[in-house]
Amino acid sequence: MAAVLKLERAEVERICRETPGIVEIANLNAPGQTVVSGEAPAVASALERFRAGGARVVPLAVSAPFHCSLMKPAALQLARELAAATFRPLRCGLVCNVTAELLKSAEDAPELLERQVTAPVRWLESVRRLQALGARRYLEFGSGAVLTGLLNRILEQPDARAVVDMKSLEEAL
Repeated sequence: MAAVLKLERAEVERICRETPGIVEIANLNAPGQTVVSGEAPAVASALERFRAGGARVVPLAVSAPFHCSLMKPAALQLARELAAATFRPLRCGLVCNVTAELLKSAEDAPELLERQVTAPVRWLESVRRLQALGARRYLEFGSGAVLTGLLNRILEQPDARAVVDMKSLEEAL
């Protein structure tokens, strides 16, 4: 996997299509920032093409080619596990990263969760959908602030905070 910076999505898509082997868009993070995933030799070849097109590329240290067709076996295993799970009615709205749309029913969740294993994460579109739905405050829970940084590239002066420990949680509250 690798981040492709300073190259428009359409050009990233074109290069992926024209590169022999499997190389696919894995994340649509922000304007001018797309992540690709696939077979290591195909990704390496695409990176050279991206650079030739004026992009900056950042190889990512990951354990697998996430969010691409090579993850189909994992998606099938997840589907089997999800079939045994019970999904309760939604209590609040949820924008799905695979569609960038509001989840309409908990019954749709298993299929969307399976799809997200092999489909691109549509973060840019998801953030814009949240904004259109009236979201005004964004909290990132985790070990860092990557998504908060992306929010700052997508929205103008968002109220966005990363919650990484009790102190930052108390500050956010």
